[in-house]
Amino acid sequence: MIRNRPRVLATLFGAFVLVCVVFAASTPSDLRSIEFGTFLLVLLSSAAIVFGVLGVWIAVVYPGVLKRLSEVPKSLADEDVRLVSDLLLPLLLSTLVLFCLLLLYPLSVVATVAADSGVFSSEQIVLIEEWRRRVLLAALLIATGIEAFAVLSTLVPIGRAWWKVYDAYESHEVKKRVFRGRQKRREQKGASIGS
Repeated sequence: MIRNRPRVLATLFGAFVLVCVVFAASTPSDLRSIEFGTFLLVLLSSAAIVFGVLGVWIAVVYPGVLKRLSEVPKSLADEDVRLVSDLLLPLLLSTLVLFCLLLLYPLSVVATVAADSGVFSSEQIVLIEEWRRRVLLAALLIATGIEAFAVLSTLVPIGRAWWKVYDAYESHEVKKRVFRGRQKRREQKGASIGS
């Protein structure tokens, strides 16, 4: 296990944001070929799906954990804390992506309206449009990375649930084998006493 996991994740995220900003700033000035609308729609849809599925999962499958969390946080077991943090991290990240994308589109529209207002010269309008597209590209790349991490983070609670089911099944199978062994020994003991 990584000891300073939050610090490592923050460093990796900072590096990722820096790479996205440098990439967006160094792209050619003709960004018209990139379909921002389609990209934005796919990202919004995936964030909404992750948010909805995890919200239902938390509310329906684990309502007891949320109730204990809202009452007295000190009474939570380590397993409950791990479960809640595993489920809430992707939910929080998807909510953050949804919020940022919902703000991003109106800001893009404001930049377009400002460019079309007639206040700016044609060179300034070209510059505004170029930087609007670069900022939009950087923001969409960052949001895509965050959403990809959120989707991957949803696998953690699923994996833990699968291991619980597997351990329960294995424990049940071991108990059945032990019981069968005891039963056979009793039968053998009874058969030897009876003869």
